[in-house]
Amino acid sequence: MPGRDAGVACDMKSVLFITGAALGHIGRSLLVARALESRMAATIHFACLAGGQHYENLVSEAGFAVTLLPGFTLRDQGATITEALETLIAEFDPSLIYCDINPLPQLLLVRFPVVPRVFLVNAYETRLGTDTTVQDLMWREYGEQWNRLREQRGLPPVDDPRSFFDADLVLLPDPEAVVGVPAERLPPGYRLTGPCIWDPPASLPPEIEEARDLLLLSMGSTGINNLPLEAVRDIGRQAGASRIIRIGSFDPGYGSEVRQYDWLPGSRVVERCRLVLTQGGAGSTYQALRAGVPVVCTPAHHNHVALARRLQQAGAGMLLFHETWQEQLQDTPIDILALERGARLLSSQMQVDGAANAADAMAGLLA
Repeated sequence: MPGRDAGVACDMKSVLFITGAALGHIGRSLLVARALESRMAATIHFACLAGGQHYENLVSEAGFAVTLLPGFTLRDQGATITEALETLIAEFDPSLIYCDINPLPQLLLVRFPVVPRVFLVNAYETRLGTDTTVQDLMWREYGEQWNRLREQRGLPPVDDPRSFFDADLVLLPDPEAVVGVPAERLPPGYRLTGPCIWDPPASLPPEIEEARDLLLLSMGSTGINNLPLEAVRDIGRQAGASRIIRIGSFDPGYGSEVRQYDWLPGSRVVERCRLVLTQGGAGSTYQALRAGVPVVCTPAHHNHVALARRLQQAGAGMLLFHETWQEQLQDTPIDILALERGARLLSSQMQVDGAANAADAMAGLLA
């Protein structure tokens, strides 16, 4: 059972990391946890949405205790996950709570204790964003029902779903061009950390070691909206790619034209790429852009669209919809040289250690 060890010195802090089931959430949160451990004496416990044994193993192999949380269901009005999380919080008695999770509906009914709370979240999902997000759409459909559930638990009603990201510190793991607001003009409590770039513990295969001008399809754990092979071929041709490879556990059936890998060290692969095709998740997308490699984003949901639009405005990426890829590539062919210039400019804002910056901010709250 998690809890403070009576033999631990009284200045030992306890930090609860609440994360979503997507690999991007878990990967960057592991980086922040390691960075925090290197800065102060802290007992760290992860509470992760159940999303596969592999994710649980990533956390435990990194040396952290982990509790798997059930998902929110309306069948039990969210009681199972809410009770599990509130029980864990009471037993662990954290000095600080860190969240990197879609709060809707997972945190909808949780009564948090009066301790500092931190949210690591991309800027376009917060009050700074203007594009419609997944959270906005969920609230339009379920908001009234969810507010009734909150009332039953003695929680105040909510008008703006983005308020669920409010915390003592809101940490933005983005480049400034994506945030859209200079760091010195951010609202109180908001802090620009820069991207947290995580790589899996995997080696680079010999056939990729010497490769150049690759087209990489890096769709992440949420990238299931794969383009047809004809589209992939066209993108590779327009980008001047030498060959095409793909990272991901789901094989879309491209055959021998696209070499499939379950795991690769993305940061080393993107250095050998001409272009990277992502689903618009921050993990894979920022990994490419930090190396100065442009991206084409084929979104799986509205949050991916929000990021891709900002990258397109910055001249470092292209938003390509699954339904209209033929018309888009015909009307606006990929100008790889222009995209490379935009990606290099954006890369200059990303040469920071976002996890270290996040840990510094958290350590300041705990001091």
